[in-house]
Amino acid sequence: MYVSNIKTERQYDKYCKVLEDLVFKNRKKDKDEIELLTLLIEKYDDENYPTPELDPIELLKSLMDEHKMKANVKSQSPFLLSYDPIIGYAYAGYSRSVSVFST
Repeated sequence: MYVSNIKTERQYDKYCKVLEDLVFKNRKKDKDEIELLTLLIEKYDDENYPTPELDPIELLKSLMDEHKMKANVKSQSPFLLSYDPIIGYAYAGYSRSVSVFST
């Protein structure tokens, strides 16, 4: 497939679909094409949909508020049970590194 810099939404959508198909086929021979399409799509995204730099703690707080979650998520999500200390510290505003594993 011939590829070039993405110039339109239509071309962007086409490349996304092709990339998705190639990824799901999971063939070694498509590796270079997957990498190229990924780079072109990311470049287009960066140029057309810039994302502001977000503070990770503020982002986590915002997401938790949006989903009506509290810092103590044990009763809300079994999946997050092992990460409860990290979420609690982050929500409280701690910026130091927190270990997931206790000793």
